[in-house]
Amino acid sequence: MLGRRPGSGIRGPGLARAVSALPAALAALAAALAAPPVRAQNAADRMASAECEQCHADREQLARRAPPGYDPDSLFVNRGVLAGSVHAGVPCVRCHPIPGLKLHPGEPRTSVPCGTCHRLEDSLWRAGPHGGRGGFAQASCTACHGVHEIRPAKELESGAGALTLSARCVACHEARAFTAGDVHKDKVSCAACHGAHMIQPVRDPATHGIAIGIAQRCAVCHDSVAALEFSDVHGRAALAQAAVRGPLAGDTAPTCVSCHGGHGVQPAHALDREVALVERCAACHRREGATYADTYHGRATRLGDYRAARCADCHGSHQIFPSSDPRATTSVGRRVATCAKCHGSAARPSFLSYRAHVHPEDIRDNAAIFGAWLVMNVLLFATFTVFGVHTVLWLAKLLGLRWQERQRRRELGLDDEPAAPVALDSAARGKGPFVWRFKLFHRLIHGVSVVSFFALIITGLPLRFSCAAWASSMMRLLGGTHTAGLVHRGAGAVTLAYFTAHLVWLAVFVARSKDRKSLFWGPDSMVPQPQDFRDFVQMFKWFFGKAPFPRFGRYGYNEKFHYFGAFWGIVLLGGSGLVRWLPGVFTRILPGWAFNVAAIFHSEEALLAAGFMFVIHFFNVHLRPGKWPMDGVMFTGRVTVQVLEEDHPLTAEKLGDLAAQPVSRTAIPDLPAPPPPNWMTVVAATGGLLALGVGLVLVGMIMWAQLC
Repeated sequence: MLGRRPGSGIRGPGLARAVSALPAALAALAAALAAPPVRAQNAADRMASAECEQCHADREQLARRAPPGYDPDSLFVNRGVLAGSVHAGVPCVRCHPIPGLKLHPGEPRTSVPCGTCHRLEDSLWRAGPHGGRGGFAQASCTACHGVHEIRPAKELESGAGALTLSARCVACHEARAFTAGDVHKDKVSCAACHGAHMIQPVRDPATHGIAIGIAQRCAVCHDSVAALEFSDVHGRAALAQAAVRGPLAGDTAPTCVSCHGGHGVQPAHALDREVALVERCAACHRREGATYADTYHGRATRLGDYRAARCADCHGSHQIFPSSDPRATTSVGRRVATCAKCHGSAARPSFLSYRAHVHPEDIRDNAAIFGAWLVMNVLLFATFTVFGVHTVLWLAKLLGLRWQERQRRRELGLDDEPAAPVALDSAARGKGPFVWRFKLFHRLIHGVSVVSFFALIITGLPLRFSCAAWASSMMRLLGGTHTAGLVHRGAGAVTLAYFTAHLVWLAVFVARSKDRKSLFWGPDSMVPQPQDFRDFVQMFKWFFGKAPFPRFGRYGYNEKFHYFGAFWGIVLLGGSGLVRWLPGVFTRILPGWAFNVAAIFHSEEALLAAGFMFVIHFFNVHLRPGKWPMDGVMFTGRVTVQVLEEDHPLTAEKLGDLAAQPVSRTAIPDLPAPPPPNWMTVVAATGGLLALGVGLVLVGMIMWAQLC
């Protein structure tokens, strides 16, 4: 036995602490001695449970003695109900304390005191919204865990137990149930994301509404993705903002649920999910979202093209950095490689000046792009304003003349309208023989141009107005953006082909002409000249009764404007279309911003061409009184002398005596022509009216699209 040196006993502060702790130790010992033996207490509990079973395990007893307001079946509990429950060995009175072992029909209902045993869980529960914090309705323990058939916590973490627990969550949160197609449906329980007892709102006020808690629970399963996310610009900003004391200024950083959503999470690479991600990016990046929506990528995505690039294709998904950061996929050092994933050989250093997110109306973005935007908008406004007013005044003048003629006939006692039938083709109305006006080559070019123009407009319109309600349905009818693109480029190739053929014909015609001066000057020339301006002014005077109707030569100023407008349109649309169609070729010679300019030219000129063709041209040629329902001269190639005298008197005066001239079977302008065969008139009327109807529908769709 080891001895102790003299003077080595407990002294000083140690002795004082021991003496002061003695009363507490004695009190604890006394309490322990006074407490009944555990075995005796358990025996009493068992006796109380047996007493409970006399009524609650007997359905007949419950049916007779259940107090008003109680369902007897809800009070039935026997040992079979408790079998398998974690509380199978817990006496009834531990959860349902009653004052003595006697009948208790008049006792008030009381909540189950789960906290007496589950103190930690109870404190966490009371700190969250389910415990009534923050004004939320309280959810009791039994609402989630059940009453008697309580399963072990481990069983609730996965499998059938997790689904059972989630079903109880949905009993209250009906609107938050898993939907069909959710990747988490039948795989992840509510508690796996929201927690079990310490449940906080997704937009927790403690973290300024930033869903950091949910993001951290996402990281439990998606650990590799979370590691990237919390290291990029979004993750770092979210962590920093969540830890800030005091209110935040401006937008808050996104977390997992900001982009992927909380419920209804769709499988990766599903188109609906990808489109939703773009919209969620645009919710924060509003300027970039607006510019993306105006690009081909944005429009094609809105129309359901999965191949079109979206935000994540260029910027990445979980490792996003500012473009000024060398790690960013859109940084100067990595941008070519990023573009090359889709554009291959087109992605060259010269392409780096392409502006993916540009506001063309802002000169600070790029002066050349701004210039293109300004030119096209001025051209659009000027053209539609001048010729829109011209069309309205012309219509009003013709209707006024019609009304005056009707009044005159009534004063003379004549019928309101002549009894003779009106020909369907306005070019075949009136007296006199027919005269050739257009060669077969011109009519063929016109026919091909009509077909290709409609193909271009129909396939390009839903992409131009992808925001319109009809755009997606129309694109599906066309077979999708890929099929529509093939048809569009094919029609564009046809347009360039007939335009080239027309240029070749012009060159040959000029070379063979014996009177080249008349081709470039005079009443038979298509070249604009001062007389056309004078006719234009006189036309406006005629609208107001200040001058007679102008006397036009072979081509009036409006016909020349239509011709050169189409000429300009084909050059601009064809050139910009080729740049966009063949980027691999044009990146060798053009800077990147030239593709922005080409996009503006192509889009705005297409709108100008469609609007002018379907409104101004259709009115001038087919819709105005005297021409309705159509003028078939470009289909049949011939016109009566009376119509020629009305529309082009200077040309009609040069015809001479047509009766003395033989009828020409070959379409040579100004020579007598045979009447058009019936089949030709029918085909011309059918095709013309069909084109007219489709064109007017397309005009309505364009106007409708202005609402979006």
